[in-house]
Amino acid sequence: MRDSNGEEHDQSKLISAMVVAAPAVFVYFLGWAYLNYYLGAFGISVAELDLGIETIFIYAAPAAIWLLKTQWSWIVGIAVLVWGLALWRRHSGVRTKELSSSGRRLLSSTWYVQIVAVFVGSTLLVMFISPFVKEAALDSAAQRWDRSGINIRALVDSPGFGSVERQDYETCMKRDGLRLVFGDKNSYYMLCAGEIDNTEGLIYEVRGHDSVLASVRGASRPH
Repeated sequence: MRDSNGEEHDQSKLISAMVVAAPAVFVYFLGWAYLNYYLGAFGISVAELDLGIETIFIYAAPAAIWLLKTQWSWIVGIAVLVWGLALWRRHSGVRTKELSSSGRRLLSSTWYVQIVAVFVGSTLLVMFISPFVKEAALDSAAQRWDRSGINIRALVDSPGFGSVERQDYETCMKRDGLRLVFGDKNSYYMLCAGEIDNTEGLIYEVRGHDSVLASVRGASRPH
């Protein structure tokens, strides 16, 4: 049977792994949630894109900046709380050697409660920041309707879609109305806002490798 020292060592390794992994998981969630809300504003699903992990991490930056600007007081408070918990954990770890066997069993059971508390706290944190990440993503999406961003002229070499859709696409391109919404390894997604009603538009998907107009979908400006 393993002694209490071995169990404490395993617990320490697990906690260290969680501490190392937690920031990466949090940043990944920020990037994925931001992209999910941003692309969803244009009728695009994250599932249909070929995204690398590095791309998701990059898109965590605008969400993090938005949180820092709008919720800095909460972030400071959470940072202080985490720092305090880390100090308490370190202090309790130093005193573990001085405990009796019954005291160590009690600390071990308390450790499991701490793990549950971490998961519950993480869930509450995700629920708390999700609305602000959505707000940041929709604000960025709304800027595309103001003709901000990259103006693009992606030529279509083959008919691909119906002749009417292609004609509308070329008309929008001639008036410099195409704005790049997103691009992955396979496709460009471009917004063409209406000339009369610029709160309604179309999203054109052009495949990069063969310049085919692959899809056309409607979109409305986020409120």
